[in-house]
Amino acid sequence: MLLCKVMNSDTGVRVKDAIEALGLRAAGGRIEFLFNTEMPYTELGSLYRSADCFVSAGRGEGWDMPLMEAMACGLPTIATDWGAHREFVHDGISYPLHVRRLIPAVAKCPYYAPYSWADPDDEHLDFLLRHVYENRDEAASRGSAAAAQMRARWTWRHAARRIIQRLEAG
Repeated sequence: MLLCKVMNSDTGVRVKDAIEALGLRAAGGRIEFLFNTEMPYTELGSLYRSADCFVSAGRGEGWDMPLMEAMACGLPTIATDWGAHREFVHDGISYPLHVRRLIPAVAKCPYYAPYSWADPDDEHLDFLLRHVYENRDEAASRGSAAAAQMRARWTWRHAARRIIQRLEAG
């Protein structure tokens, strides 16, 4: 089953209609959606650990804290090879998703106008999903390596230390 957690507060974006327009076949597998479902942070670890893989195939994420949380839980992850999370996502602890090209960042907010977003490669995503499914031991090993790296390099204490270093550098 594919579980999609969707948070959308923009009433002008009709996510359910867009999904229906895809015309997905029932024979293609089960897909479940959690629409605008707020979850207490204390339950997120259980949600992550109940999955086989976490996918973040966005066009322009910021830091992508949910991706980092999934990695900290030891979950194999697939993430678009674009954006700030490239600071902690790399081959060996994750599965970077190829970008076909960059596209203009079109949004309701005018400050995106001069920027570009990624266009994730859907064929590569298909390949990576199949690869994780067929190579569970390798995927579990990457998930374990990701969790170890999150503990070693990305704690609040590490973040505070880096902030202090930047402030002291002027």
